[in-house]
Amino acid sequence: MQTWAGARLNRLLEFWRSRLRRRWFWGSIVCLLLGYVVMSLLVPEPLLGLISLPFWLLIAGRRLHDMNARGFWALIPAGSGFVIGFANGFTRSATGSPIIDTAQLNVVVGLASIGFIILLGAWPGSKAANRYGPRPGAVTVTPVDKPSTA
Repeated sequence: MQTWAGARLNRLLEFWRSRLRRRWFWGSIVCLLLGYVVMSLLVPEPLLGLISLPFWLLIAGRRLHDMNARGFWALIPAGSGFVIGFANGFTRSATGSPIIDTAQLNVVVGLASIGFIILLGAWPGSKAANRYGPRPGAVTVTPVDKPSTA
C-alpha cells in the first residue's frame, strides 16, 4: 500500500516526465519572464538565476519530451554561458587578455539562449505517442468488443 506522500511524489515525477505542447510552452515562457521581472525587484541578481532555473528546466524539459528528446538538453543555455565564460577567464589568466569582451560575451550567450527558446517553441512535437507519453491533448479511444449475435 502506498502512502499519501509516496502517491504525491509519483504524481510530481510523472508531471516532470510528461510532454508539453507548443501553445503551453509559450504561455509558460511568458509567465516565467513575468515572474523573473517581479522577482528582480525583490531578490538580488545572483539568486535570481538559481530561483528561476528549476522552472526553466521543468518548462524546457517537458517541451523537449514532446519532441522525444531528453530534458537534459534544457541545460544548453546555462551550460553555454558557463563554458564560454570559463574559457574566457582561463585565457585571460593565461595570456592577460580575454578572447571576447564581457559585454560581447553577454550578447553571444543571450542570443544563443533566445535562439534555443525560439527553436523549442517552433519545432513540432512527435505526432504519436513516444517514450514520454501520449501526445498532449490527444484523445485515447479504447476499443469495445461487439456483443455476439448468436
